[in-house]
Amino acid sequence: MPVPWFSAPRPLAAPRLRLVCFPYAGGNAATYRSWAGLLPPGVELVAALLPGRAERLDEPPLVDLDVLLSELVAAAGPLLGPVPLILFGHSLGATVAYEFGRALATEHGCVPAALLVSGAPAPPVRRRRTGRGLSDDDLERILGKRTDLPAGWLTAELKPFVFPALRADLQLLDGYRWRPGPLPGVPVVAFGGDADPDVSAADLRAWQRCTTGPARTHVLAGDHFFIAHQPFRELLAATVGEFAASPIAR
Repeated sequence: MPVPWFSAPRPLAAPRLRLVCFPYAGGNAATYRSWAGLLPPGVELVAALLPGRAERLDEPPLVDLDVLLSELVAAAGPLLGPVPLILFGHSLGATVAYEFGRALATEHGCVPAALLVSGAPAPPVRRRRTGRGLSDDDLERILGKRTDLPAGWLTAELKPFVFPALRADLQLLDGYRWRPGPLPGVPVVAFGGDADPDVSAADLRAWQRCTTGPARTHVLAGDHFFIAHQPFRELLAATVGEFAASPIAR
């Protein structure tokens, strides 16, 4: 039986709001599953399950964002309906969440209730970094900068399971080109770490250019993986709670 593209770790019988989460490069849905218990009552967490990792390890990862978006939108039927959607993504996931929201609005008239992004420059100011032709040593150096994982976690046995998805995701991001056009009236909240070497406060503020709705930023203590820390998770839950308490979720 095929693995679905979207999964709710704690399904709700009658959710008032859904938080749909997209993984960072090389990441998977497991990052977000524990967040389900942090969300306000009535908010259902849904995680995107992408090929080439975890439950879908036997499938080849995708290296083209347009192809990935086409597959995600085609599989989004269960998400389309009266329950408002908040989209969230970290790093690469922020770009995927943003473009997924634009595709839903264009193709289905389903405008997200909000877009929450973290650890990512806004697409109009994103600096291109090559993601092609990276060696295993290059990938190991990238993963060695992770501060959210214990030392020595990347064993020789794990590398064949970790490297293909990371390499594909970086290639996917390398091939992405922003097409101007904001989300119509969608509130955007951008989160960042004050010690993230790749994402500045100005990069976060530039998300205002991606919507005709309101936008705000929050800078927290931490590097690129500040999302692993409790202050961010509490702030995320509070932010989702704002939208859960608004008329959109009634």
